Amino acid sequence: MIRLLEKLFIGKDKDLGDQKVRSQYGTLGGGLGIVCNVFLFALKITIGIISNSLAILSDAFNNLSDMFSSIVSIFSAKLSAKKPDKDHPFGHGRIEYIATMIVAMVIIVVGAELIISSIQKIIAGVNGETEPLAFSWILIGILAASLFVKLWMFFYNRYLGKKIDSSVLLATATDSINDVITTTAVLLVTIAAHLWFEDYYFYADGAVGIIIGAVIIINGIKIVIESIGDLLGRPSSREEVEEIEKFLLQDSHVLGCHDLTIHDYGPGRKFAVVHCEVDQDSDIVEAHEYIDALENEAETKLGLFLTIHMDPIDNKSEEIVTIRNVIQSVITELDERLTFHDLRITNGEHNINVIFDMVVPFEYSHEKIHETINAIRVKVKQIDQRYTTVVKIDHKM
Repeated sequence: MIRLLEKLFIGKDKDLGDQKVRSQYGTLGGGLGIVCNVFLFALKITIGIISNSLAILSDAFNNLSDMFSSIVSIFSAKLSAKKPDKDHPFGHGRIEYIATMIVAMVIIVVGAELIISSIQKIIAGVNGETEPLAFSWILIGILAASLFVKLWMFFYNRYLGKKIDSSVLLATATDSINDVITTTAVLLVTIAAHLWFEDYYFYADGAVGIIIGAVIIINGIKIVIESIGDLLGRPSSREEVEEIEKFLLQDSHVLGCHDLTIHDYGPGRKFAVVHCEVDQDSDIVEAHEYIDALENEAETKLGLFLTIHMDPIDNKSEEIVTIRNVIQSVITELDERLTFHDLRITNGEHNINVIFDMVVPFEYSHEKIHETINAIRVKVKQIDQRYTTVVKIDHKM
């Protein structure tokens, strides 16, 4: 059904990197969420009042808060699609991460209120202030049927969220599956109370409410942590780095690439800087032309605003080639994750500096780095005793 709605409201074969298209998907997801949650709230509030069940009433207001989350997702989709301006030259994409945090905070508040209400119900039950459960299999059946609505919401939010890489829709999907768990628990405890311990229903009702509230809060906190990570900036995934490197190395002029840095300003707004090695004997005008073409192609094919810095390297000197092969052999034997770049030498009569940058994993200690450099120095010295290895350390993203 979601694909039919997608086709009707958005159309086929749309560019998912286009902010307007992403806004349409966000609006579709949010609009469906509002309709479904209003329906579920009205249904559950009615059943909760008739049956005198705090758990069902809490579940109803949980759906009402979900409606608010859907409204937030619509506004975030609209705002994040705004074009860059003088105050926000990199666009407004990170609004989506802020909206995700708002959704998460709403989830946490709902969980906390559910715990408080559940404790109050247990206290009231102990004091004999609660009314008996008004059970009806018809109402239970209607409540069970509402599960399918939330399951559908989970699947469509996850589908849309993955399709446009939307943290808001993925957070909403998490909230939807939480609701499925919540409603299922409410159903089970209501049926169990009716069959076996109706006089002590308030204990089970309150206990289930506390457990569900705690689960909701934990999931909300997880989403907050994820959102903070997005706002602070995460390292790029290995797949993303490999995709960019593969794209660059397909050009025969690029002999190697390193120092790739990616800045994420929200979905569809990624900027990157990379160093590409080119033959030092290349014509500077020609080199500028193919590097410029690569930058433009990266925006078209990868949706990436790429800036390339050219590093001229000597790829013909036998001395450089020999040293490069020795260093590569050593680091491959020590750790396949190690890489090096910007190899150059400064000649002297009694001392020759062999200078390069080496990229190591973040978890490497100072001792580990020192051992690695020493292993390289020993091997390089075996080529020529005049060689002095000078290494600058970079960290692998």
